[in-house]
Formats: sequence, structure tokens, C-alpha cells
Amino acid sequence: MTEKLYDRDAYAGEFSASVVRIETDDKGNTAVELDKTLFFPLEGGQNPDTGVLKDTAGNEYRVIDVKIKDDVITHFIEGTVNLKAGDSVEGKIDFMHRFDLMQHHSGEHIFSGITYGKYGYNNVGFHLTEDICTIDVGGPLKEEEILELEYLTNKAISENVPIITGYPSKEEIEKLNYRSKKEVKGPLRIVEVKGYDICACCAPHVKSTGEVGSFHIVKYENYKGGVRLTVKCGLRAVKEYQTYRQILQDTGRALSSAKEDLYSNVMKLKEETCSLKAELNSVKEKALLEKVSAIEHTDKPIVLIEDDMDASLLRNYCNALMDKTESHVFILVKTGTDGTYRFILGGNTVDVAALLSKAKESLTIKGGGRNPQVQGTIEGEENTIIEYFK
Repeated sequence: MTEKLYDRDAYAGEFSASVVRIETDDKGNTAVELDKTLFFPLEGGQNPDTGVLKDTAGNEYRVIDVKIKDDVITHFIEGTVNLKAGDSVEGKIDFMHRFDLMQHHSGEHIFSGITYGKYGYNNVGFHLTEDICTIDVGGPLKEEEILELEYLTNKAISENVPIITGYPSKEEIEKLNYRSKKEVKGPLRIVEVKGYDICACCAPHVKSTGEVGSFHIVKYENYKGGVRLTVKCGLRAVKEYQTYRQILQDTGRALSSAKEDLYSNVMKLKEETCSLKAELNSVKEKALLEKVSAIEHTDKPIVLIEDDMDASLLRNYCNALMDKTESHVFILVKTGTDGTYRFILGGNTVDVAALLSKAKESLTIKGGGRNPQVQGTIEGEENTIIEYFK
């Protein structure tokens, strides 16, 4: 069993320990077990700490992963190490990385506690890495409810109430009404956000809600009967806000618009674009139908290459050509990306779905559909594709 120093002090950055076990895996990496550690392992939906171990000779070894099994924590080092059982080491975690994860995990607890208290929905999933933090809520939420929960979470952060961690006695636990996603074996660690949440949790946390900084919901989507939220706290939230601000400023300058008028101006541009697109498609369709009228009826396939066009226009074009042949119609559409094309395959008297299925054995194709038209994307050399469908 490894002594978990991060339970004692989540803000400590350096520690001393003794090597218990050294093993080398088949990839040439080294597994190091210590008698104690500050490195939090991959656990509870959260990525492990990062940092280094240093031997008595001053050699530093970068810790690339940390895992826990049966209360034994193992540090993984890239390559070999000059260490053996009984050696002393100094460890140092990347505290900025640790604190970022602490902010997000504490922010999740505040949000989940408020959500549970207001709607009775549990947090049924949590994923926290250096790049993303997601929370899965076990019930449906409307947009206005999500916005309110975001506001209440930030209100709790602004109140700077204590966040207390510890291992209550069995008698104390029996009196607690706490959240827990799974049954915990052994001593139960409880994290309490005063007035907002009590939850079983193994991870390091900040000392008070104010240290979370802010809680920003980047996006939300329906997920398994509930809602999945992507969130950012602390400096990640600041960077997200700066990105949004830059987008608003750049868009406002491009449209010569104040930010409060951006939405209405963008919608106006969208309406104008749709109108112009409809007019352009009408002209294109007229030209294409004239092209079709000049084609003689044939019993051979009609295979054409065309510039990019609207999907509905492409279908109408294919429909018109299908009346000109007793075989199939294949239209290869240039997308502007080298080696990748859109296509449509149609036929009144041919099983084009079967033809496409056969083509997938020889060509790189994504797509499908039902007779009399199938479509998708295709990769390859233009002449090779054309020759196949001729």
C-alpha cells in the first residue's frame, strides 16, 4: 500500500520517498513503486499528475504515467532508470498542472451538488484531462436550466466557501447524506463544499470555492437520456473568454457592426445569401437541363465530371440524366480538395446500391443510400474512378 501524500496536502509540490519495487516492461519503460507519493494516479475520471523523480546522483526521470491498483501506486518512467529497491528519491509534481485539475474537479463538485439539490439528477460521468472536462448529468435539462445552473455555480464560487476533505469515521459516515457514483471499498474519503455538496471522492481539491476562479459551460448536448456538458474553469475559462471576445471583435469589424447588433446582421446576411444561392441554383439548373436535353438517349452509362454544386441541384441533374440511359448515371463532383470528390450514382433500371457495394471493394468510398440513387464521397485518381464506372 502506497502512502498518499496528496491526501495530506494537495498543495505540496515536492516530497522524499524510498523505492519499493522496480520493473521494466516489454517496451523498455520502467515501473517505479514508492513507499509514498504526491503523484495522484489515473483515477476517478481524472488524468494523473505529471512531474519528475530524481535520484541521489541528481538524475531526473520524467514521469509519463501514474496508475493505482489495490492501493499501490506505480510511476511509469520512459526508458531505464539508475534506481533499485531501497534507494531514496526526490519527487516533484508539476503544480500548475495539478492546480488546473483541482480547479476543474472542485468546479464539477459545486455544479453537480447544485444540480442534484435542484433537480435530483446525479453526475453519472466525469472525464478530466489537460485539454477537456466533461460532466454527464443523469437527466434532461433545458437551455434556461443549464444557464441558471451555470450562474448558481459561479455564485457559489464568488462566495468563497470552504472545501473540506477527510476520512470520517464509520459512525460519522452513517449520518452523512453524500453523493457517490460507485461503492467504495476501504476508508471513504469525503469532499464537502460547505452548503452545496457532500461527495465521496479520491482526488485533490482546492481549499475554497473562490480558487476555482470561474465555471464556464463551453457546450452541452443530449447524451444517454441526460446531458453532457463540456466545461472550463480558472485560466482555461479565461482563455475561452478571450477567444470568444476576439471572434466577436473580428466579426464586428468585418461587418462594421456593434456586438449587440451582430446576430441580427448575421441573420440578415444569411437571408440574403440564401436568396442569392436560390437564384444562382435556378440559373445553374437551367443550364444543366439544357445540357441534358442535348444528350442522345443511350443504353450505355452516362459518366460525367462536374464542378461543385448544391446537393439538391445534383440530385435533380442526376434524375434528368437517368431518363437518358438504360444503364446508370455517375457524376463525379470536384470539391476543391485534391484526391477527394463527391459523387452521385443513379439508375432507373439498374441496382445502383449493389453497384456501389461492389465498387467499395476496389475504390475508397464512403456513402450509400437506396435505389434509384446513392451518393457519398470517393477518394482516388480521377481517371481511375471514371474508368471504373464507364
